[in-house]
Amino acid sequence: MNSISTVIITYNEEKNIEKCIKSVLTFSDEVIVVDSHSTDATRQIACSLDKVKVIDKDWEGFAKTKNFGIKTATFDWIFSIDADEIISLPLQDEINLLKKDNLQREQVFQIKRINYYYGKAIFFSGQNNDFKLRLFNRQNAIWNENDLVHENLSFSRQPHIVKLKNSFSHFTIETIEDHISRMNRYSSLYALKNYDSKGKKHLIILFTTPFLKFLHIYFLQRGFLDGYHGFVLAILGGYSKLLRLIKINELLRNDKD
Repeated sequence: MNSISTVIITYNEEKNIEKCIKSVLTFSDEVIVVDSHSTDATRQIACSLDKVKVIDKDWEGFAKTKNFGIKTATFDWIFSIDADEIISLPLQDEINLLKKDNLQREQVFQIKRINYYYGKAIFFSGQNNDFKLRLFNRQNAIWNENDLVHENLSFSRQPHIVKLKNSFSHFTIETIEDHISRMNRYSSLYALKNYDSKGKKHLIILFTTPFLKFLHIYFLQRGFLDGYHGFVLAILGGYSKLLRLIKINELLRNDKD
């Protein structure tokens, strides 16, 4: 039987953390919650649940904070989940069956994520092919700390990726205000990562107008099939593209000054 440590990073997640933790308890041998000094009831809620160990840690970015949780875990097999995600019952059963297999450390398990925006599951708008690597062995995989946002795994050996049958849910954004705030934050991180002193190649890559981005999401990615929600996601997708371009230009101007 393979043992699994589930790792969750948190900051002010009192609305989500209990549902998240309860959805992983059936297959987790321990749950490590790395909390970056939440000011709400996140820590108290997590501490009240079975198998949970809460560790206070200064925020160092997504990848570094997750890697800290991995290093403090008891077991080599790691299940990584965000506080606003919930594991479905079929996926819980699938992972419990997986624990009985003769797993190899090169194996990495990929799971489909169903994203919810403003309370609605989105199946088009570029969201229908969202697969995440979430179950892995820490002897072969770790989060890439060069990724400031949307972090990816780095491997010491060539991974053998296995796709699981069942999915999990991601309750990503509840309001338009939250969505715009998050786009502002992530676009700043994106600009910092993709900016250099010359910047020309990044500008060429990013020079896609917001209007074209809207058309891509709404028509090519069939966002219209998501109704009103798909229209809003297409509009904000174009806006996000514009923010990235403007912020990189701003960094370039500051560099010249």
